[in-house]
Amino acid sequence: MSHWAAERLAPKSLSITPTPFTIAKGDTKAVLVWGTYPDGSTRDASKLVTLTSDNPSVATIDDFTVKAVAVGQAHIAAMLTANHSIAVVLTVAVGPAVPRSLAIAPASPLLVVGKNLQLAATVTYTDGTTLSTTSWSTWSSGNTAAATASAKGSLRGVAVGIASISATYKDPRSPGIVTRSTIATVLSGPPQVTGFTPTSGPVGTPVTIQGADLLGDISVEFGGVSAQFTPNSSSSETAIVPAGARTGAISITSSLGTARSKNKFTVR
Repeated sequence: MSHWAAERLAPKSLSITPTPFTIAKGDTKAVLVWGTYPDGSTRDASKLVTLTSDNPSVATIDDFTVKAVAVGQAHIAAMLTANHSIAVVLTVAVGPAVPRSLAIAPASPLLVVGKNLQLAATVTYTDGTTLSTTSWSTWSSGNTAAATASAKGSLRGVAVGIASISATYKDPRSPGIVTRSTIATVLSGPPQVTGFTPTSGPVGTPVTIQGADLLGDISVEFGGVSAQFTPNSSSSETAIVPAGARTGAISITSSLGTARSKNKFTVR
């Protein structure tokens, strides 16, 4: 290809999108490089350029993604690989880290009517740092007939049922706001096992377990071996006899306690 033909195929100028921007410490943002060609068209020129940062301690560029490392300013240069005189510079301002997500613990609250359960909220920032925000978050319950939430994240069981519990945190140093919701289950007490059918069977047998307060974050075991199960209601669930199960009691455990059947399930 002649030099003249190569020039016709190469862009005569470059541009970067988005335009100069501010990014939070720890965050990332993708950029695109466009070329304006002699025929007046504008096309993606990403494969024709080399990108560099003049201040990698503040912002790096890798595979067309800017990563904010520290508060400050950096310039990202895109140069035509075949002709460094054709280039464009993007200014990136890095600001303080902002909230990225909020977590509630325990993740699936389980409590008893008339009792309290303290929740905890933790915010994770864009730079990976975390902060306990339990007392600084705004708490609410979507079903106060089942559970109420105090200003400090303490739940109170009102009646058997479920309630959507939300926590919202607004960072005082930035415009960042994060919210998290979870489902709280209110029971009358610890789980109870009153019976099960069938009373025997091989591995893989579905077993219906009867009892009370069988909802929430629970586990089921046959003779000490964990089993998969499906809740049917607060008084019934169906479990599958697991591989390795031994003849013995069926137990159900939640954060409120453990219940064991009086009779043994016989593994055939």
